[in-house]
Amino acid sequence: MGIISKNSNKIKFYSSFFFITGISLALLLVSPSFQHYRLKVFNLFASFSSNTIKLSQQDQQSEIETLRNQVAYLSLSLIQKEEQIKSLSGFREQFSADRIPSIVPASILVRRDISPNRRTLVIDKGSINSIKMGSAVFFGHSLLGRVIEVSPHTSRVMHITDPAFRVKVTLIGFSGDKIKDYGEAVCAGQNHSYCSLNLLEKNYQKWDHKEISVLVSGKPSEDLPWFTLGTVTAPDYVQDKESLDAGNFWNLKVNIIDIDQIRTVLVLVEP
Repeated sequence: MGIISKNSNKIKFYSSFFFITGISLALLLVSPSFQHYRLKVFNLFASFSSNTIKLSQQDQQSEIETLRNQVAYLSLSLIQKEEQIKSLSGFREQFSADRIPSIVPASILVRRDISPNRRTLVIDKGSINSIKMGSAVFFGHSLLGRVIEVSPHTSRVMHITDPAFRVKVTLIGFSGDKIKDYGEAVCAGQNHSYCSLNLLEKNYQKWDHKEISVLVSGKPSEDLPWFTLGTVTAPDYVQDKESLDAGNFWNLKVNIIDIDQIRTVLVLVEP
């Protein structure tokens, strides 16, 4: 009986203890101070969760932007490679396999001069690539200009439309396999998107071709490599005899490659 009485007292003690503890916890849970701290803890976790979501979204956006930049870079590189292949093919067509000169492919960095009175461009190759002052610059077999400034990694090129650019040219008409030489002239830059052909009229002969090729070197009739500067449309009139005898010039517009439509060039260098 004594043992049963002791066990009964223990049960009553623990029952009272748990009952009082439960009441205290219930009162604590509904107390304003507990609710205040509970809200603080909840807000802390909510803020952490929100920041985690924001960081995740920012990371995704950053990754998407990085991928877009990589795609744009690869697309531009592919366009430049295709353009270089086209240009190299046109250049090499003028030479036999054992006579191809040394050339350096380059990309255009800057298309406009800081001066409104000049027409120059900057390429990404320089003296470490064997480029020198006066090196000719081409796209395919068309002359674009010549190098006027050289640094180790870049070069400045005077475009054929620069007012200071002058070059002697030969006028050739092509009709299938037939070639007709219309003599020589001087081509001058006009600070626009074209050059001007100064043709001495006293040596004028009526052109049989509607469009004439303007060559800067070589002789197609002798099967020598030749390069073009552009084309010119035949004039539709002849001035009077007095003007011809005075040696006046025609200023004919020469149509050339649009520099804004290309991204790469070829530079002729010494081996």
